[in-house]
Amino acid sequence: MERWLVEHQDCFCSVRLLQHQHNGGLAAARNTGFAATTTAWVWVQDADNPLAPSALEQSHHLAQCVDDQVAVVHPLLLTVPPMASPQGFQGEGRPWQQSIFAGSNAVDAMALIRRSAWQEVGGYVHIPGGWEDYDFCCSFIDAGWTGVQCPNPLGRYSVHQDSMTAVTALPNVRGLEHLLKERHPWLTCVGGTTGTR
Repeated sequence: MERWLVEHQDCFCSVRLLQHQHNGGLAAARNTGFAATTTAWVWVQDADNPLAPSALEQSHHLAQCVDDQVAVVHPLLLTVPPMASPQGFQGEGRPWQQSIFAGSNAVDAMALIRRSAWQEVGGYVHIPGGWEDYDFCCSFIDAGWTGVQCPNPLGRYSVHQDSMTAVTALPNVRGLEHLLKERHPWLTCVGGTTGTR
């Protein structure tokens, strides 16, 4: 990563590589990244999900057109390998609303997030066993924030046996369900969640 940043540093206004001394988990890493920014919007990216070249530009353009209650602009993602919906990720074409998230996570973590919304909800919370991203979206809903989907496929969601979902979350699904229902009582059955990392 460091070599790539050096080679491509001219592509950015500024660039920094942040690293924890000890692995604090997904929530700590995401919060450290947000805390180091000064921009109004922050892009969240997982290493195993590649982006289309225009993904950031298109998402940022859409972010400039949304109202003040929008916390998330998330792209339509193609699943690799294709899952139940070969043309896109779950949640495709559906509005961001509580009823969509009540039974499963409707979006992936890869998204443009309004920094002030991240700050208002207290950032990401460590959830033992995973589903921090799902919990984060639920926290936005609890606080009255909403989200929009960029209608074009701008990246790929990689489904593989080494993902956090497969390795950590799915074996602990019952405990995770219980914990998330305690935090967000409006959740119903979240065991079918596939879009959490």
